[in-house]
Amino acid sequence: MAKDFRGEIIYNPEDDLHYATLTVRYTLGVALQTRTPGKESRMEGESRKDYVKEFLRVATKLLWIEHTLDTKVGNEYIRGVSGGERKRVSIAEALITRASVQGWDNSSKGLDASTAVEYVQSLRALTNMAHISTAVSLCQAGESLYNIVDKVLLIDNGKCLYYGTADRAKQYFLDLGLECPDRWTTADFLTSVTDPFERSVKPGWKNRIPRSAQDFADVYMRSEAYQRNLDDVRVYEAQLERQRRERSQNTPKKTKKKNFTIPFHQQVMALTRRQFLVTLGDKASLFGKWGGIIFQGLVVESLLYNLPENTAGAFTRGGVLFFILLFNALLALAELTAGFESKPILLKHKNFSFYRPSAYALAQTAVDIPLVLVQVVLFAVIIYWMAGVSATPSQFFISILVLWLVTMTTYAFFRAISAVFKTLDSATKVPKTVQDSIETGGRKGTVSDEETGRVNEKVAAPEQSGKGQKQKDKEVLGNVAKNETIFTFQDVNYAIPFQDGERKLLQNVQGYVRPGKLTALMGASGSGKTTLLNTLAQRELLASQSSLTSMSQVPATVREALQFSALLRQPKEVVKEEKYAYCETIIDLLEMQDIAGATISKVGESLNPEQRKRLTIGVELASKPELLMFLDEHPSGLDSGAAFNIARFLRKLADAGQAILCTIHQPSAVLFENFDELILLESGGCVVYAGDLGKGSQKMMSYFKENGGPKCPPDVNPAEWALDTIGAGNPDYKSQDWGDTWLQSRKYEEQSRDIGGIVEKRKNADHSRNVRDDREYAMPLWTQTTAVVKRSFVTYWRTPNYIMGKFILHIFTGLFNCFTFYKLGYATIDVQSRLFSIFMALTISPPLIQQLQPVFLHSRDIFQSRENNAKICSWFAWTTAAVLVEIPRSHTP
Repeated sequence: MAKDFRGEIIYNPEDDLHYATLTVRYTLGVALQTRTPGKESRMEGESRKDYVKEFLRVATKLLWIEHTLDTKVGNEYIRGVSGGERKRVSIAEALITRASVQGWDNSSKGLDASTAVEYVQSLRALTNMAHISTAVSLCQAGESLYNIVDKVLLIDNGKCLYYGTADRAKQYFLDLGLECPDRWTTADFLTSVTDPFERSVKPGWKNRIPRSAQDFADVYMRSEAYQRNLDDVRVYEAQLERQRRERSQNTPKKTKKKNFTIPFHQQVMALTRRQFLVTLGDKASLFGKWGGIIFQGLVVESLLYNLPENTAGAFTRGGVLFFILLFNALLALAELTAGFESKPILLKHKNFSFYRPSAYALAQTAVDIPLVLVQVVLFAVIIYWMAGVSATPSQFFISILVLWLVTMTTYAFFRAISAVFKTLDSATKVPKTVQDSIETGGRKGTVSDEETGRVNEKVAAPEQSGKGQKQKDKEVLGNVAKNETIFTFQDVNYAIPFQDGERKLLQNVQGYVRPGKLTALMGASGSGKTTLLNTLAQRELLASQSSLTSMSQVPATVREALQFSALLRQPKEVVKEEKYAYCETIIDLLEMQDIAGATISKVGESLNPEQRKRLTIGVELASKPELLMFLDEHPSGLDSGAAFNIARFLRKLADAGQAILCTIHQPSAVLFENFDELILLESGGCVVYAGDLGKGSQKMMSYFKENGGPKCPPDVNPAEWALDTIGAGNPDYKSQDWGDTWLQSRKYEEQSRDIGGIVEKRKNADHSRNVRDDREYAMPLWTQTTAVVKRSFVTYWRTPNYIMGKFILHIFTGLFNCFTFYKLGYATIDVQSRLFSIFMALTISPPLIQQLQPVFLHSRDIFQSRENNAKICSWFAWTTAAVLVEIPRSHTP
């Protein structure tokens, strides 16, 4: 399958894997160049260039990203397109493959409801026109999206609960004794059937319905739906042989064993152009590297200037040549980090049959040829001539050639390491038993072991635990700090440079968020929701912003993460014991008592997505934010049950007096009912509605109806209806400009008066001590440094791969040096050998720096993106911890 049909069966992952410094146009352009079919499969007279241009136009227009073609793709740290637009770039890249079987893993994540429907409609059209098979996993599917699909596969705990036509799925479970509440979508109903807290049961069927996933699977195996599937399989297998013969006859001979569309040399040419753009896209790193080479060359040259032309300078000249050789070779160590960062993209493109990995390797080498030559010449010119080495053109150019060849070889060597091993840690992997022992502290990981994060999965019946849980929630919520002030914002504008002008992301946005109210921020993908949150969260001393991309991935436990936030973000007047006691309250509120000792670790390990999102909220709650909490896309990416649990949790926080502003993309009607107020944005960052939703969203629906909008049918999700009404996700929308309608409406005037009154009232109000506090950091520098240093030591202890890698490197280098200069005598040559031995011992520094680099960069990214912005700790505290934690590990070997 992988050998003969690569590119025919593809998997599009949930994560967006792209080169952040490339523009959307070139990202998709390279993919199209490598998948442009031969002239026998193109229209008559259509060239490769015309095919690429037309496909790019249609694909970007279909996914509504044509306005982003000249914008960088970006990532968490490089500004580029929005999260939803980046997801659509991934979708466009997978569409280019024209694969026969396509798997899309939660690919609607980050898209608004209307755009998600358009995306699935495009897959529907592609499936019909190209006669391909498409499998899509969706976490939160609206009714209009659900009606597009042909068949549904429902699984739970690895068991098949139902597989069959989509139009019969709902009735199948209704016949088993379950009920579908009003305004619930079919997808919400299907995902609730195995959740004892969420499902609804018909009266009198309580003891007759299946309980567990195994029970549902057993019922399905005996059902008519299962028998229909078996009949379909038999019919398909009968037709399969005929289809195979027809395809074999119609397939050209040259493509029968051809996994890649274009020849190898064309792959190399396309990738060479791309790699040049990737390198030049990060000009700061490239020119910074060359500037550092010049600076270090001048420093070394000052030590070796004008060596004597006698026997006293002969040995030193040999050292000069060796140092030039070694310096350039060690610069290639940086290729390890770059290789591991780009490897996921390479593997994805290989799976898509865009190009061969060998073509990628040759393209990198082709790009290296001029860049390494510049690097070698810059360093060699300074030292070679200043040191007084053989000053003849022939000798100089021969030395340049040797230096260039050796440097190119070391580049290839370190890239080979990144190709062989999956991660940088894997290259210095310690035995798994040792690693597990260090990570778990020798614990066995039994069901009752709290600190492993493993808990008993037995769930108490809802009727037995419901009353007790409600009473406990009431007690816990009574201890949660409440907001007492209203957060207002007016005339919020935000623009970024774009080509020769600027692009406005927010235009005259205003609104307010009240304590005890759960406010939704909704709009089309790219309408400026996250930008608005980031802009408002500049008031870091008064507000907290929680985003999953900024969630620290250090291996701290749930309790430790909360305690760290509380210790450094609550005022210094609050004693430590009180801060830690408040953390226990937050743990109870998060309903994470059983996994309070579980390590956060990486995504996909330890905590599940819902628990991670709860924890990010808890980390902000632990700081006791004075005004409000910003939450960026927390229900996004979860199945409907988990999203409902997050919404239920946010509802509890709002009822406890918290002011919460939360962005949402594809809310179901059930999830949407948990919100009290709505701020709705259209493309361009303009407000189209801001105010109360009302019961069943009646106030919002009345506003749009009174101003010329359609009536919302009773069986339609109000959130999806609102997005459809304003044309969200529809590039052909030419109807009413709801942004202008809002500015001319009576509700806008009322809101402006309300905001003015709130501002005027607060001018003379007695502010709380936290609001009056003008300190940059809540805690003094000594406390910050102590806490961050302690966390760093714990982090290193729980990441044994890095520490063991250091030990192995020291041991290997020591043995190599020892046996190279074994039992030296006392002759003149032995004295020189001793000097070489000392020098060789010093050369261990660059590999150690290379080992430290990914660890340090990850720590720096966390500090810059989260801890520095939130004023958790200062730059001094972070750098001190980064230095101190390395000292014992560097000296012990």
